[in-house]
Amino acid sequence: MKCYVVQDLMPEYIEGLCQEETAKEMEAHLQECPECAGKWEMMKQSEQEEPRELEMENIHPFQKIKREIKKNKIKKVVAVVLLILVCLVFGTLTLGQIFPTLDCPSYDSLMYRHQAKEVAKKFVEGDMEAVIAGMGIDVNSQQYSTQKTFYNDTVARLKKFHKDIFQGEKTKIHLNNIVYEEPVSMSESYLDLSEEYIAQVEIQCGERELFLEIWFGNRNNYRLEVYTGEYSYFGGDELTQEQMQDKFKVAICQMNALLSFYKDASRQDNIQKYILEQRISHIVQEDIDQIQDMTFYVYDLVEDCNAIPVRASANGVSEFDKKMGQKVKDILRRCKKNSFQFGEGFYDGQKKAFQAKLYWEVEDLKGKKALMTQDFYYGPMGYEPVPNTSFVYGEEGVDTELLEKLQAGF
Repeated sequence: MKCYVVQDLMPEYIEGLCQEETAKEMEAHLQECPECAGKWEMMKQSEQEEPRELEMENIHPFQKIKREIKKNKIKKVVAVVLLILVCLVFGTLTLGQIFPTLDCPSYDSLMYRHQAKEVAKKFVEGDMEAVIAGMGIDVNSQQYSTQKTFYNDTVARLKKFHKDIFQGEKTKIHLNNIVYEEPVSMSESYLDLSEEYIAQVEIQCGERELFLEIWFGNRNNYRLEVYTGEYSYFGGDELTQEQMQDKFKVAICQMNALLSFYKDASRQDNIQKYILEQRISHIVQEDIDQIQDMTFYVYDLVEDCNAIPVRASANGVSEFDKKMGQKVKDILRRCKKNSFQFGEGFYDGQKKAFQAKLYWEVEDLKGKKALMTQDFYYGPMGYEPVPNTSFVYGEEGVDTELLEKLQAGF
């Protein structure tokens, strides 16, 4: 077989397309002819490399697809994980919103946590205008014109207390957990307490500690209490003789009383006045002997409304409280019923308290009526009777001993 014929048939031979006899002749020729044998080896090598290149070209797009599929799987896994986390967080927040007493966060608790930090920061910085503004006091232009002196005086006194408390000391603020307080209605005689979230803030002031208790009634305002660790809000307006020597504690006590009083007085011309009215007016003659301790009913009556009540004994009852309690009890014992009310007051900038007139109408055991009027100052620490302003008017035939006790006044 000629060389040119063998070389032409090499592709068919490689593919296995030659007849058996032709293939045998080609093999015999390749064994005898070095030139054709060399070309045959080159062709075989070339044919072996081409399929690999074709194979890689065919495989390469699939590898890209495989990588894309792998990436998509990772993205899907990440998306699912994020979705699960969102659902868990959203579900927890929603659960906390629906059931605020549960120990889990809610939208409100997170919001109030942020607000509490801002309030504490403004308080420490001494920005008392911002602190008062955040208390949500709704004073229109007409009211403000009559209370401008009260507002300015309150801000000035708060800043003085702030200086006495901090005195340039370095401070650290730590916010504790937000606590939900169930709304409480004490009785017909008292205000309904509808506060919800309470934020407790610890402030390290040099070597001392003080605490803020911020009660968020709603999303627009709060009530702020300031106290040390030695007494709480319910006893914060009283100090012992020993504590009275501590300027730090005195300033905190006065600031606490002033903050509470300003919020109350700005809203309803002193809520505590309303409480005092209800306490005494709800006492009837049939119950008077059942009341062991009258001091609670005259708790807000003090000798000087700008002074700090001092606990004179272990049980926290001062001599003034005892004296006033006994005086009120002696009068009520001779009455069927009574009505204890205050008229509208005006702010006295010199006295730093409101002044109003008390009207105490009583009905003796025979049904005869008498009326006592007396001027009062009332401020952050309670009520101070104005001496020599008591007048008594009685119907004919009214109990003369009752009239004498009323005439003595407070």
